[in-house]
Amino acid sequence: KSDFIRLEDPSVALLPRQTGIQLIGEVPWGTHFCQFYLTKQDLIDILVPYFQAGLESNEFCMWITSEPLGVEDAREALKVAVPDLDWRISRGQMEILPHTEWYLRDGVFEQDRVLAGWIAKLNSALSKGYAGLRLTGNTFWLEKDNWDDFTQYEETINHTLGNYRMLALCTYSLERCGAGEVADVVANHEFAIMKRRGQWAMIESSTVQQAKLALERALTETSDLNEELRNEIDARKMRENELHRLNRTLTAHNNSSRAMMRATDETDYLNEVCRIVIEDCGHAMVWIGYADDDERKTVRPVAYSGFEEG
Repeated sequence: KSDFIRLEDPSVALLPRQTGIQLIGEVPWGTHFCQFYLTKQDLIDILVPYFQAGLESNEFCMWITSEPLGVEDAREALKVAVPDLDWRISRGQMEILPHTEWYLRDGVFEQDRVLAGWIAKLNSALSKGYAGLRLTGNTFWLEKDNWDDFTQYEETINHTLGNYRMLALCTYSLERCGAGEVADVVANHEFAIMKRRGQWAMIESSTVQQAKLALERALTETSDLNEELRNEIDARKMRENELHRLNRTLTAHNNSSRAMMRATDETDYLNEVCRIVIEDCGHAMVWIGYADDDERKTVRPVAYSGFEEG
């Protein structure tokens, strides 16, 4: 991860990039999202405008293919929207590769090798003057015996992209995903797009939904302040402070979820959650108690971190 070329100005990561997908519009660098598809045409409908926008925005693009849309099919479909595609490929702005040359070299998926490959491609793109890296990978090749490894890889990508000049759109066949797999995929992406009643729709991860709902509630409460309180309080500052607090809470939520996935002992996990809340939310002390079923309704402390004055 440390080998990524960082943005010289972190604020650049907030500049929007046009996805080319009407449903989504613009997103910041570092966005990691996915598409669930049923047909070859579903892939074409989303990926062709996605890459057209990237090429027109001076981005380096990589399309890792798998069934039902192979290299030649992808190339021909994209040429309809980008007539000079062959020239762009010849000068090194785009690569279209089969999954066997990227994800499954020698028939084996190796997370570290794939991540190192993206790092190398990003560094090369930036050194050549491209704005960043736009990529997609089709996971039709993925089998159940390497699902867990790939899920861990997606989680790593989801927590790595945020500050870097990369856009990643992962595609998953609904025919090869059960309910559990769909839940894993949505959890490891900022949002997913899929067809509902013939129309593309967006599905956000539960963490993002909770943060947005909390922010909407905070903004609603601010708008309901009476006029006298509005002359005394800078409403914009309040919104900024609330958003900052929510971002810290969201970070603590994500870090606690990852701690749970790694945990092997309940007590260690609970203490780790307390430490995370202190570190991410700025409290001096955090403790967790279990309610005992006795007459005194005792609350028994089971984990803590930090200290309390006095």
